[in-house]
Amino acid sequence: MTVSSVARIYGHLLGGKTDFAVDRAAAEKLIELTAPPDRVAHSPRS
Repeated sequence: MTVSSVARIYGHLLGGKTDFAVDRAAAEKLIELTAPPDRVAHSPRS
């Protein structure tokens, strides 16, 4: 598999097991480029 899928990336982020290396790599890149989840969750309370 050479093309990632939004559905498989989403599934991977939720802890699913039906994904490929390209999907895992895209998910890691997405995490790198976005704010840390704990900062996002706490930002309305700041």
